[in-house]
Amino acid sequence: SVPAGLWARTAAPSQVELRWQPASDNFYVAGYTIRRNGAVVGTAAGPFYPDTGLSAGTQYSYTVEAFDGAGNRSGQSASVSTNTPAAGSPIEVIVDDADGAPWVNIFGQWNSYSSSFLQGSWGTGCQVGRVANGAQSVTFTPFLPEAGNYEVLVWYGAVGGPNLLPYFAPPSVPVDIVYGGVTNTVILNEQQNYTNWFSLGTYAFGAGINGFVTIRTDGTSGYYVVADALRFIK
Repeated sequence: SVPAGLWARTAAPSQVELRWQPASDNFYVAGYTIRRNGAVVGTAAGPFYPDTGLSAGTQYSYTVEAFDGAGNRSGQSASVSTNTPAAGSPIEVIVDDADGAPWVNIFGQWNSYSSSFLQGSWGTGCQVGRVANGAQSVTFTPFLPEAGNYEVLVWYGAVGGPNLLPYFAPPSVPVDIVYGGVTNTVILNEQQNYTNWFSLGTYAFGAGINGFVTIRTDGTSGYYVVADALRFIK
């Protein structure tokens, strides 16, 4: 099927983030081809693509098409256009659980829930891992347009709703922030600060795919850990 719901978000003067609804196929969708101003600029395994190396203060137009393992292709999606901000504007990169590999890697038995089921999720939904299932993790890897000090913020919904949080949500979720070969572990209380961007601190990341953030289920109590979205601001 033709990918629907394509939208573009300017992450930096040199970078645009694209997201869309997954296509369907009678066998399987192998990936997506991304076009900028009519020319192919890359492919993606999942419904997310960071377009990099752009010029500041410039308008760009995008379409996406799906392909399967046999080489069949869908039509191109509806076009979406956006303008990159002026040089020197702030950088804001978001990695969502639905973005797929290599931006999001899931280890263990996590379940995907829609935002209509777990209210307060960022985007279309989130990942929920059961603590009793042992060591599991979700790793979020951003593509950062330049090196520098980035504030890292996390978003998660209220599992079970606010009234059941003390029963369902863990008070001490380990979150590993890895940058420049250094690992800094922050303990996150998911009984608090839900349904908003909560800061985990500021860290020195390199440019490109240089670091990542991992949310783990081991070493905590409670029933369910939520892994939803990460935001990097410079």
